[in-house]
Amino acid sequence: MLEEDPPELLALELRDEVSALHEALNRLNSLHKQIGSLQEMLTSEEGQDGATNAAYRPVLEEARALDKKIIAMQEPLYNTDIQAGSQDDIHYLQRFQNRLQGAMRGVMGGYYDAPSQLLVEEAGEARKELEKQLGQVNNFLNTEVAGFNKKAAEHGASTLFAGGPIQIKSEGSPTPAGSGGYGDNEQP
Repeated sequence: MLEEDPPELLALELRDEVSALHEALNRLNSLHKQIGSLQEMLTSEEGQDGATNAAYRPVLEEARALDKKIIAMQEPLYNTDIQAGSQDDIHYLQRFQNRLQGAMRGVMGGYYDAPSQLLVEEAGEARKELEKQLGQVNNFLNTEVAGFNKKAAEHGASTLFAGGPIQIKSEGSPTPAGSGGYGDNEQP
């Protein structure tokens, strides 16, 4: 954000950054669930002696390794521990996700008040960290998951859906007057 930009632009940029982080977390969580389902399917096709079909063994080993990498990528971003005693999956919020949302809340807190220099600096640091983390997630999707899918296909197993690269959408720019304030794909 430039010094002369209105404070609401920083808030919109942070909103877009939080959305990109959530997309990355949802994508990693989806991959984790897909791997769990794949492991269940492949181990249910065991032979009569209880051993896994030999053709699927390399796929299962790679799936376990991939899942460990997913969990390691999630750790610095989001606390996957679920609070005890709740009916829903309410996660403890901390780590980078909480830092980014805290910066967004701080900027959005004072309506018509310019964010403090400290908040602007924190938002800039959080943006750099987010770009680094998204780069790692995108690299993982393009290399690790693609490599797994190739091996799975070679062994006749299901592949994982990873989706395209995750980007910070730049919808934080001002909306032209009279446009209604909705993007092309948004509904009122």
